[in-house]
Amino acid sequence: RNSNKHWEMPHICGVSLSSSGAISNNQASAAANLQRPLIAPFWAAGLSFSRCHAERSVPNDVNLRHVFSGEEFSRAARLWTHGYDFYSITRPIIGVYYGGAKGGHGGWRTNREEATDSLARIRTLLRYPGSDQSPEAIAALGRFGLGTRRTLEQYAEFCGVNTMALTAEKSKCIVEYVPWDDAGLREKIALEEAATNSLVETSILSKAHLTDRAIEGLDLRLRGVNKDGFDLAQPTGGVASDALTLAAFVVLAAVVFILYRLFLRSRAAKGRRQL
Repeated sequence: RNSNKHWEMPHICGVSLSSSGAISNNQASAAANLQRPLIAPFWAAGLSFSRCHAERSVPNDVNLRHVFSGEEFSRAARLWTHGYDFYSITRPIIGVYYGGAKGGHGGWRTNREEATDSLARIRTLLRYPGSDQSPEAIAALGRFGLGTRRTLEQYAEFCGVNTMALTAEKSKCIVEYVPWDDAGLREKIALEEAATNSLVETSILSKAHLTDRAIEGLDLRLRGVNKDGFDLAQPTGGVASDALTLAAFVVLAAVVFILYRLFLRSRAAKGRRQL
C-alpha cells in the first residue's frame, strides 16, 4: 500500500509525440483498488503484462538500435494489431529500481547513424507523414511489422494517438476492449495442447510398460525362480519394498497426468473467457 493508504498501481494514460518518431510514454497515472487487471492503452518495458506467448509471437524489434524513446509505442502498436492487449495489474509483484545506490555504472555511446535509421524504421511502421512507405521499406520490417488482426487506425482510435496525422489526446486512461476474429488463434492453441497431451500420454504409457516389465521380474524374484524355472537361491529381503516403490511411482505418475490435464483445461477455459 502507498501513502494514500490503499493500493495504487501505475497506469499509463498518454505519450509525448514527436515528428521524428521518438515517442515517449508520459509519467504513469495511478489506478486504485483494482479487483482485476485493467486494460491499458499503452505498453511499457517496465510495465509489461499480457499473455505470455506475446513475447514469442511479437518479440522486440532487434533492428531498433540506439533507440530509447519510440520502441515502446511501436511495440504497443505491433502487439495490439497482432491481437494482444496489455494491462495494469491489481498488485505489485515485481519492480524496477531507479535509485542511485547501484552507482550508475555502465552506459553506451550513441551511434547517430544507427539511431537515425532506427527512427526512420519506426516512422515507416507507424505510417508517419512523409515516411518511407515503399514496398521495399515495408518488406524490410520483416517479422517486426504490424499485425493483421486489428488495424493501426483502430489502435489510433483506441489509445488516442494518431501517428498518421501526428495528433494525440492529452490523456486517455479508460479504454474498451476492441474485439477481433480469434478463430485461428483458438485452433492453433487447441492443436498445441493436443500435441502436448499426446506427448504426455505417450510418456506415461511408455513408463507404465517398463514398470509392468519390472514388476514381472520382481514377481519372479519374489518366488525365487527365473524365467526357466530354476531356483535363484537368492534372499528376497528388500525386494518387496522395491515392488511397492514401483507401484507408488505408477500411482504418482497417474495423479500427475490427471492434474496436468485439469490444468490445461483450466488454462484453456480462462483463455476463452479473456478472448
